Amino acid sequence: MTADRLAQLTTEVAKRNGADVLRASTLSRAHDACANQPWSNGFVARPGVDPFTPYHPNLTGMTAIAGALDRQLER
Repeated sequence: MTADRLAQLTTEVAKRNGADVLRASTLSRAHDACANQPWSNGFVARPGVDPFTPYHPNLTGMTAIAGALDRQLER
């Protein structure tokens, strides 16, 4: 899967360069667009607009990720 390969490459490059990786995918587990507390905007088809509406993190998701990043940077 492309996402798995990208995550693997990102981890490898981060290690080689002494960087940490914050895995938003792990943090957001159980917060998909269909969850009771989603961290992303769901798909909404709008008349007259391109039928593809990408999923993007919502304010709750971005706030949670920013908080995790802040805690990680404090180490």
